[in-house]
Amino acid sequence: MSTNVNDYSLIDITVHDNDTTTMFVGVVNAFPDDFALYPLIQKCMLRESHHVVSYIRVSDRQLNLHFIAYLNGFVKIEFNVTLFEKNAPINYEHMISRLVPVTALLSPYADNYIQSGYICIEKDRMYMPSSTKKLLINQDMAQSEILWKNIQGFCMLESLKIDSAVVNLSTMANDSVRHIILVKSTLLSLDGIQGFPGLTMLTLEGCEIPCDFVDVLRANTHNIHTIELIQCEALDNDIIVDNGVLRNNGVLRNNGVLRNNGVLRNNGVLRNIKDYCETSGIVFTY
Repeated sequence: MSTNVNDYSLIDITVHDNDTTTMFVGVVNAFPDDFALYPLIQKCMLRESHHVVSYIRVSDRQLNLHFIAYLNGFVKIEFNVTLFEKNAPINYEHMISRLVPVTALLSPYADNYIQSGYICIEKDRMYMPSSTKKLLINQDMAQSEILWKNIQGFCMLESLKIDSAVVNLSTMANDSVRHIILVKSTLLSLDGIQGFPGLTMLTLEGCEIPCDFVDVLRANTHNIHTIELIQCEALDNDIIVDNGVLRNNGVLRNNGVLRNNGVLRNNGVLRNIKDYCETSGIVFTY
């Protein structure tokens, strides 16, 4: 799959060499633009406090720029841009610097990871601008320490997608999120959904449905108008098996086909969700 350079934000940079009157030009491909590189480049060019740019003359026709930005003294972002002499016979594609910013945590003892408009979502590794609108937490990130509480710092976040992780909604909150998507994740309880007052759509795909799903929704005021379940099953917490008279008689436990196939359990939970959605005016798809 090919990607067109115009699919992402492009930043033109021009540098004049006062000694030789040579003009160097280049284009920065701001991908990923999640790092909000444009304001960092501006501050480095203006030599604002804690923002540095170094000019490295590689040849008569090539100039490298090395940018370093220190955010509140403990986050360091570093990247390079290559410029070419304006009249050099360089293909436009080759003039484009595709940035891969390197971030580092300067102080391992810093306990406030929300600094200078950047938010750390993966401890010591991943920083995102607070203006991020779509946030994906995937399986690779879930192997490290996710700072779930910092999700509340994304003031413009609209969509939160969590893939292949253990999810505890009570450890996170956000006022602006409109859509939560959980994919192949473990969700033991819906408790904590009240921490997303702006939520209008909830999607579960390939997840087990927690048994308190309807109870939590009934107990809390919310703005959810769409619930979407895709290839989901009810979480088996043995409520039917432990509390039912059928268990005591050994009928359902020993040879109940319905229990073994999960039909009774799934249908009961889904029926409760469907009934709740119908009475609450919520669009429900399964």
